[in-house]
Amino acid sequence: MWLEGATGACNMTGLTLNAAASIPIRATRLRGAFVLDPNACDLIYGPDEQRDIAARVDLIGSRMSAAEAQKNPKALRDVQVIFSGWGAPKLDTVFLEHLPELKLVLYGAGTVAGMVSEAFWARNIPICSAWAANAVPVSEFCLSQILFSLKSGWYFARQIHRQGQWPAERPPISGAYGSTVGLISLGMIGKRVAQLLKPFDVKVIAWSPYTTPQEAAELGIQLVPTLDELFERSDVMQRERSVRLLRVVRVNHVLVSCPGGIVGFILPAPDGLAGDRMLGTGRRPRTPPQGRSAE
Repeated sequence: MWLEGATGACNMTGLTLNAAASIPIRATRLRGAFVLDPNACDLIYGPDEQRDIAARVDLIGSRMSAAEAQKNPKALRDVQVIFSGWGAPKLDTVFLEHLPELKLVLYGAGTVAGMVSEAFWARNIPICSAWAANAVPVSEFCLSQILFSLKSGWYFARQIHRQGQWPAERPPISGAYGSTVGLISLGMIGKRVAQLLKPFDVKVIAWSPYTTPQEAAELGIQLVPTLDELFERSDVMQRERSVRLLRVVRVNHVLVSCPGGIVGFILPAPDGLAGDRMLGTGRRPRTPPQGRSAE
């Protein structure tokens, strides 16, 4: 059996990772194991995927959590392929010493940064992640919330829930036409959101220190030099989780935080309190299991 595409590590985190020559894997059935949060396994690997894996791979043992695997790594000694995801084990020197046969890691979630180590890269083991695939539904959700927020949808939903009626006080409603959407970081999600916004009559600006003007121009985006300017000019903003916001310079903004799916208004603090406050107003209904890797 040969695994097509097993040619080295994927570029998951914006860094150039190991890219070994084509690695043939024995023309026999592979030996594999699921090592991840047990509660996440069925969310990541559905019935069809599990059936296809079982048809091609001899699975060793039952599903193991990271804690179980690290407590008894010898159980994985003959494993050639690890199927993982949220709650993955740390592939460090100690753990890898017990997996001499490991030839491939398939990570059914986003960034692999919390899973890998220098010892892992030194082994030239290919690793693939669902980073790009995950960005598709996340960016679609983000688009929906940007458009909904430009209509002040979450404000009205919250006030109606609180008051039991249509609110008497209404904030300014930007609407989509002519509004400015600010993207904080042009990672996989940010770039896709920019593409999804193209059919709408909005101006898209971005603060993204690692994006070149040429890349931004290809996306139809204007780069701004500071977060201050992005906040000052934007009607609604989207950020990726890896970007931490330390302060804001204008109130009555809407912030869509992906991939967590949090939508919030940045409002003035109540009288007598210093600073602004973040008012969470919505969240995607399904929350990933505890212990998942950061993405």
